[in-house]
Amino acid sequence: HKGRAGRWQIPAFGLGLLMLVASLLRPLGIVGDTNGVEEREARKTLERALEALESGRHSQARTMAEQMQEAQQVVPEFPGGAAYLVGMADYLDAQEKQELRARRLYAQAATMLEEAHNRGVPQEYSELLTFRLGRSLLLGGHVEQSRSWLKEAAEAESANQLDAYELLIESYLSGADRDLPEALRASQGMLHLDLSLRQRDRALLQHGKILFALERHAEAVETLDEITPRGPEAKAGVLLRVQALIAQEN
Repeated sequence: HKGRAGRWQIPAFGLGLLMLVASLLRPLGIVGDTNGVEEREARKTLERALEALESGRHSQARTMAEQMQEAQQVVPEFPGGAAYLVGMADYLDAQEKQELRARRLYAQAATMLEEAHNRGVPQEYSELLTFRLGRSLLLGGHVEQSRSWLKEAAEAESANQLDAYELLIESYLSGADRDLPEALRASQGMLHLDLSLRQRDRALLQHGKILFALERHAEAVETLDEITPRGPEAKAGVLLRVQALIAQEN
């Protein structure tokens, strides 16, 4: 007498046959493909969250990203996806806040965006991440840490290149470890971009200010002379030029 359990025993050759069938069907998604199902669900959630982020629904994108984190969902081609979404949502929210609240949100955004970078993001998202991470660090009060990210963003040919240069210069002119030579180098890089007339005048004024601060007065005058007469920066350029001429004589 084999007992009740014996009636349900599968012969060894039968079990092997079942395993073979399962292994053949698994790639087709018919049976046993648990990991594949999880990946597809994670990918759908990520796509919906990215759409929400792009359409301005930051809170919804953050909620879906947090759900992905809780469920430990990872998209293989975008392992830093959840952190990217939370960081970008914080960044965009920070732009709508004032002073202390904005600074806190930028600091939070920087933490999450750096985590996303470390985990991995696709190339098409990396340039924007680099720029916003650098900007978040700068506006979150981490001036020195922001520089390497902003420099990378400034050297990349992207839509944010001019903004990255301006922020990089600001970072070198800010904080306790002000670095005028590096600010000048960044300013020279910015002047080599394909700028509109107004953008070039603004860049020339900035360049002149840095040269003046470095006490390179003759070069400052030459730079300021290039500003378009009667343009928006003309008055400030003339005033600084007069100061540089006076300093040159003393």
